This record gives sequence, structure tokens and C-alpha cells, in this order.
Amino acid sequence: MAMVVVTAATSKKPSKEDQFPAGRINPLLLASACVGSWKALNFLLEREDAKKAPMVAPTQEFLELLAGGSGTKGRIAVSAAGDVEEGVDHEPAPPAAGALLKGVTPDGDTALHAVASNGDNGDDFLKCAGIICDRDRDLLFAKNHMGDTPLHCAVRSGSSKMVSRLIALAEHEGAEGKLKLLRMENERHETALHEAVRIEDEKNMVRLLMGSDPELANYPAKGISPLCLAILLEKDTIAVTLYKKSGGNLSYSGPDGQNALHVAVLGATMMVEVLLRLNRSLPTQGDKHGSTPLHFASSLHQDSSGFFWCPPWIRNYWRTRISNIVAKVFEANPAALYPIHVAASVGTTSTVEFFLQKSPSSAGLRNAKGRTFLHVAVEKRRREIHSGLRCDHIEQKHRRPLNQKEKKKESNLIKDTTQMFIVVAILIATVAFGATFAIPGGYKADDHLNGGTPTLAGRYIFDAYMMANTLAFVSSTVATVALVISGTTMVDLGTRQWNLIAAVYLLSSSVTSMTVAFALAAYMVLAPVARSTAIAIFMISPLPVLYRNVDRIFKWGLLARARLVRKGPIPTILNFFGMAVFGTILMDLWPLIVTFAWAAFARIHH
Repeated sequence: MAMVVVTAATSKKPSKEDQFPAGRINPLLLASACVGSWKALNFLLEREDAKKAPMVAPTQEFLELLAGGSGTKGRIAVSAAGDVEEGVDHEPAPPAAGALLKGVTPDGDTALHAVASNGDNGDDFLKCAGIICDRDRDLLFAKNHMGDTPLHCAVRSGSSKMVSRLIALAEHEGAEGKLKLLRMENERHETALHEAVRIEDEKNMVRLLMGSDPELANYPAKGISPLCLAILLEKDTIAVTLYKKSGGNLSYSGPDGQNALHVAVLGATMMVEVLLRLNRSLPTQGDKHGSTPLHFASSLHQDSSGFFWCPPWIRNYWRTRISNIVAKVFEANPAALYPIHVAASVGTTSTVEFFLQKSPSSAGLRNAKGRTFLHVAVEKRRREIHSGLRCDHIEQKHRRPLNQKEKKKESNLIKDTTQMFIVVAILIATVAFGATFAIPGGYKADDHLNGGTPTLAGRYIFDAYMMANTLAFVSSTVATVALVISGTTMVDLGTRQWNLIAAVYLLSSSVTSMTVAFALAAYMVLAPVARSTAIAIFMISPLPVLYRNVDRIFKWGLLARARLVRKGPIPTILNFFGMAVFGTILMDLWPLIVTFAWAAFARIHH
């Protein structure tokens, strides 16, 4: 399945023409910028204007000004600035006079980067930004070693006031200056709008940037667009906001030549339908490998064969949703080539069926190697796609048909097994038939109202008893018929095997029903006079049913530790209860459900 990957930023330094020429930043200047102390910042700059020697060790006057910074940040900065004095003789010389603002940190950050990164919408930080830009407007467009401008840093910190301030300062250079700042890209080829999309769940920062430049969503020209990033991060509301604010004039580009629809399809998001309405040309565009969104949609696969048990209705929901996505993209671009090969390679039977229904000729399409989708399915070992073609294969390993000697041996084995089970089936049917008329409590005398009818008729337990007895009789009778068929040598061997399996299951159900009927009959007779004994019998009776599942429970116990280590406690518990509830209860204990559900229904409508 194709994947969408957002590449991480590198630490590569920008070229000499892009890199702002600067030396090392004065630590006192950096401390002032980080806490938003415009007074301390002015103090340092005025010293530079007065041609005084650059301050390296903080004075008491400077520390007092710095302490007036942003609350706790100011106090921390004072402590840090005080530490600068220690060992100062061993430090390299600071920048020469007149170049105080030219200094950068080891990461290439200027003082304006520090102000923008630490700004918390306070007025002090806004004043600091204004002071720095008034002295050196070029710092507004300076990049650090990651290619980030102060605007990138401000957006990343979530300070909307600082973002507005920086845009306003750039606008002093004219409309071109504002657009230049907004559209500048870092080393990841991302503008400040990308940071706004990435960090926020609301739309305020995106609205602010798009309001300043409605065409900002068009940048970068190549690479991951803001719209594609929003879809990749599943921020559909922001994606719609980008479209509305740009008036539809925005980039749909993604990584590796993909577009936004490629990303939306892989994420199986609701944006698929939205994008198809906004831009009808997206389905026809291929990435650098020539794969269209339809190829990506064909690769969607909901794997339900893993350890974690998934209910069938959840599987059906995902299959329906994936099929709907494929259908929408297929309708938008029915001429896409070979997506059926992609679907076959990942084993999505529903998608393959969809293509064959919509375009039967796609079954004969051949890829560059001259292979159809069936060749691909065989190569990828997707038996759910090609298993139907294995029926006529002969003498294949593990799949060869039985020879005459083996058929005779299998037939005799089925016959012997049938003879043993049919005795049990007839015995249960006989007991159940007799218990239907030898009911607990007897019958009413003929001279009473409804004479000849059961005395306990109409009671909840009596109705449950009759239903359990009926299920035992019916299950054992049907099992007897199935055993007769499986024991007949004239019948096809496969049919005999199937009937034997069905008979064993029905016999198991009849034993469960007969056990329930016995427990209910004992309770009806003994409860009025010996309630404790009746309850004891009722509690002991399920032992035959439990014994039948001992082997299964034992195997669950053996695998529990390994499952716990590999999958963790929650998946292990959910899997255990999934098999226990939907396996044991529905498959083995369904007679109990039918018995007591019928008794409740009869009680209500009596």
C-alpha cells in the first residue's frame, strides 16, 4: 500500500546568501529578548549607541531592568544573567560595537527569533519586536539554521498578537515586504501557514494569515501544501477554511508528486467527497510513480485476520466505507489504469468485485510484466482472491484429491463414527419424546376446568421446560437424519462429511437442551418442598455443558500469557470475551437463549 510520508527537517545550514551574516549573540541581549524586557533591551542598545564597550557581565542596573520582564521569566533570566559573570574571562569576545543585533545563537536564532518564540501575547514582547525592527528591519526576514523566520517562530508559539505585529512591521516595507515575509519558506519548504495548520485545532491563526495574504495557500509551489497538510493531520475544518479564505485559489500538491486527494483517500477521511466537488481534475493526476488516487483507494484494506477479534458488523462497516471511497474516485476517473492489480495485491475482495462489476474488461488488463490481477494475487498469496481457481488443480501439495484406497478408508471411518453417534441421537430423541407427555406436576383431573391439561401450565419455568425439551427432541431428530445420510455409502463423500459435522453440532445442542430441561423439571418439583436441594441440582446440572468446553478453556489458558505479552492486557481481555461471548454463548449455549427468551415472551403474552 502506498504511503504518505512527511519528511523531517534537516539540520543543514542555509547557503551563504540566505544565511544572515552574524557573530555570536550577546547573552544579556538574549536574556532580555527571552523575557520580553524592552527596558533592558533599550539599555543595551543605548550603550551601543553611546559607543560604550559591550556589556558582558550584568550590572545591578541591568538586573533591575531585566527583573521587570514577564513575571517568572524575568526572575529566571536574572538568575541566568547573574551566572554569566562567573568565568567571563574565559569567554570569547562579544560582537563589536554597532553589531549587537547581528549576533545569533548556535541554532542561528537572532534576538527577534527569541522574542517571537517566547512571546505570550504580552505588550512587552510586542515592544521588543518593534524596538529591534526599528533598528534593523532586515532581522524580520532573517532565517536561522532551520530556515525559520521570526514569523515561523511566532506562529509555532501560538502568539496571535506577535504574528499580527510582525506582519504589520513587514508592511512598513510596503505590500511586497508583507508578502515576502508571509511566503518565506524554511528548510522543509513550509511557510508560517504550515505551522498554523500543524499546531492548532481552531481556525484563528489560519484566518489571521490567510486574511493577510489570500494566496498564501498556494505556497510552496512544489511539496506539501497547507491544504494537504491539514488533510494529512485530519483537520478537515481547517482544510475547508483554507479553501474558503483563498476563494478556491490554493495548491493541492502533496509529497512525491501526490495531491490532496491521494492523502484523503489513504486516510479514508470524509474529505474525499469534498475534494471531488472542489476540484474534478484531482482523480486524473498521478504521483511521480504514475499512481492516481484510484490506485491508492484500491490499496485500502481492513485486516480482520489479526489476533484482535473484530465483530462482523464492524468489518462490514469498514468494507462498505472503503467501497464507497473507491466508487467515488472511480466515478470521477473511470479511465484510471490497473487499480485492480493494486486491490488484488492487498487482498481487498470487495474492491476487486467492485471493479469487475463496474468494468468487466479490467479482468484482462495486464501490467508491465504482462500479468493480470489474478497473477498478482497468486504472487502475493492472496488466496481470498484466487482460491476459486484452485478447485481444478490436481496433485498439488496439501490439496491433492483422495485416491480410491484413501476414499474407502475415509468412508469406513465416517461409517463407524456415524454408528456410534446415531445411538446417542436416537436415545436423546426417545427421552425427549417421553418427557413431553410425562411432565412434572401431572395433569388436572377431568372434572376440573381445562381437565387433562398440565397442572403447572402458564408458569415461566414450565414454559421454559417445554421449550428446552422441544429443542432437545428437534435437534436430536435432525441429527439422526444427518447421521443416516452420512452413513450412506451411496452419497458423495463430501456430503457425508458435511452431514457428520452438522450432526455432531446438533447432538451437542440437544445435550445442552436436555440438560436445561432436566434442571428445570427438578426445580419445578422440588422448589416448593426442598428449595435448597432444587437449587443444588440447578447449579450442578450445567457440568455436562462445561465439560464439553474444557479443552477449549484449557487452550485459552495456555495461550493467555503469550497473548498478554504480545498484545497487552486490553486486547487480550477483549479477545477472550469476544470468543467467550460470541463463540461459546452463541454457538454452544444458544438453546438457553431460545428457551428463556421464549418463556419470557410467553409470560408477557399469556
